[in-house]
Amino acid sequence: MLSHCDFERSPQDCLRVNVSFRKQSNALNSLSANSPASPRHAPVRLPHPVRISEQERPDGIGPLVSVLCITYNHEKFISQCLNGFLIQETTFPVEIIVHDDASNDRTADIVREYQLRYPQLFRTILQTENQYSQKRPIIGIVLPLARGKYFAYCEGDDYWTYSQKLEKQVSILSEMPELAMVSHKCAVITEDSTEVSAFQRLPVEAPIEYRDRNVLRSVFDHPNTWLVRNQTLSSEFLHLLSSLPMGDDPWNLFFLQNGKRGLSLRDIWSVYRQHPGGVWSTLGEFQKRSQELALFVSEQTFYAPRYTREYHSIISDQRMTLARMIGTELIHARMRQSLKNLRYLAKCRSAFFPVFSEIVRIMLLGICVAAYVGSKSVLRRLARHVGLSPLKTGPSPES
Repeated sequence: MLSHCDFERSPQDCLRVNVSFRKQSNALNSLSANSPASPRHAPVRLPHPVRISEQERPDGIGPLVSVLCITYNHEKFISQCLNGFLIQETTFPVEIIVHDDASNDRTADIVREYQLRYPQLFRTILQTENQYSQKRPIIGIVLPLARGKYFAYCEGDDYWTYSQKLEKQVSILSEMPELAMVSHKCAVITEDSTEVSAFQRLPVEAPIEYRDRNVLRSVFDHPNTWLVRNQTLSSEFLHLLSSLPMGDDPWNLFFLQNGKRGLSLRDIWSVYRQHPGGVWSTLGEFQKRSQELALFVSEQTFYAPRYTREYHSIISDQRMTLARMIGTELIHARMRQSLKNLRYLAKCRSAFFPVFSEIVRIMLLGICVAAYVGSKSVLRRLARHVGLSPLKTGPSPES
């Protein structure tokens, strides 16, 4: 964790930063007087990167980047997350929007402390009622408040490690208008892991471009690595998000619509933390695969007929994965567990996901799997009993 002194430099340094912003602001004003009206939030660039915690900008100059942070019951981690924002060194203004979803620990208090300490940077939304439980997409609350041309995202239990992450990503998007987003790789740690180093690279150095069809199964890179051109979320897309148990994957697909591309850098500039309090980490394997099935079917319905062929294969694979789990439980006479799993799948019902027909289909496939595996076992025992060599059969559905 960074202490207060880590963010401090001499008063002379801070004065130079402020003067630089004001000089460029005056130049911008003189230009705009003889040119078409510029937007009020036109960003000002500094000659060299400076920590955002030390930048001062005159009134009327808005941010170039909006950092969106969503948090809930992250009191153990939120300071490390917010410090990862504050160490950013940029040539442009940044704002940090933190949404606390009515945490019942000290998360909101910690967020308030940062907002009071850095009022020029932080804008906070401290809910008194949990919005996630009411199926309100949090991204639909925070993204419309973002004033930047670009936005970055990081949940309160993750954090950034590289001080020029935003600076480098903005440079790429500025130079490559055909990109919708630029991402990078992240380290994965557990709750008790130590910090990773601030700058790492993967063995392969060349960036990788990706398109919408590359993210149909899963996000290409973790959301805490993204920098995205700010886009308006349609009411139809927000309706889709409100019906889904998981939200990262559909954002990634939505941002890459209309033929736009993403660029994945081979640098590790952030950390994804796995811990027992994480929503995804606490789910069992059947629950995770159920949520993925609901996501795929819903996206197929929402985007039809654009990805119908690709999703047909993806959804078939996902149904078969769930059917194998049900079949295994039937073979071992774990009926109670089977019913428990199917009840969880039923909770994923939405306007985009016809859950009853999916339950019937998966149950029938599970029975077929159990019958197939059971018949193979019976035939093998029979062959051994009569002294024959084991029967050679095709691959098992469990393979």
